[in-house]
Amino acid sequence: MIPLLYGRYSFVLFLPVFFIDSVENDVFYIWFLYYITFSILMGNLGGMEYWTKLIQWVFKVQYEIIGHWGYMHDLYSRPILKVRNKQYNLLISAMGGNIYEEEEIIRRKAIIYWFII
Repeated sequence: MIPLLYGRYSFVLFLPVFFIDSVENDVFYIWFLYYITFSILMGNLGGMEYWTKLIQWVFKVQYEIIGHWGYMHDLYSRPILKVRNKQYNLLISAMGGNIYEEEEIIRRKAIIYWFII
């Protein structure tokens, strides 16, 4: 079940297929197969980690962790992310069902903040 959480990204990539095959009744069966395949590639085989590293390399995304804000507790990590001379206080769940590595979460947030600024 854990890799299926990565499947939420598959809907955006599936939209062209949806518009091409929207007349047929089997569009949801095709999407389900696509969803499972995408989940296995991104979750089990680590594709999402490689994509974020590629995006970071291509766009030269620079970020650093400059410390932690607030009280450190076992349930949450509170790093301070610095992207383009702006600081962001992150709250990352370290336990309680979080399937991602903390470094991967920080990299994704840094990429998002890099493009927003």
